[in-house]
Amino acid sequence: MGTKALGIVLVGVLGCEAAYGQAKPSDPCTVADRSFAAHLLPEARSGYEACLAAGQVTFEILSNLGAVYSQLSQFDRAIPTYRQALALNPDNPFLHLNLGLAFYKSDKVREAAVEFSRTLILDPDNLIPASSGSANTSRLFSFFTSRR
Repeated sequence: MGTKALGIVLVGVLGCEAAYGQAKPSDPCTVADRSFAAHLLPEARSGYEACLAAGQVTFEILSNLGAVYSQLSQFDRAIPTYRQALALNPDNPFLHLNLGLAFYKSDKVREAAVEFSRTLILDPDNLIPASSGSANTSRLFSFFTSRR
């Protein structure tokens, strides 16, 4: 995952703990956030799934769970999770970018192109060449320039 998307994910991680005020260290969302920040992906996945099962459905939890699934190459689970997050925050360009990457890695190029296009509509600066952007920006730039 690229620097720009990682920044959004980490904002989401910090946002999850903040959303619940003084969260208990044993709270599944707190454990999931810390596991994700430490790149302990199976633990983060279990924690975020427990949060959702407990009815704590937020944009941040869904976004982070989608990122965990993507990093575990579970794109069949990442895609619907990102879509759920987009239902809560439809104008988030980074979610569209992450969904596009999940589609792309699942060989669903047309769906990826739609999501990448939405990313560019919401954030036109996302088509900056690799020398000045993140890894995700670089992938997006490469995707569009290689398809001409």
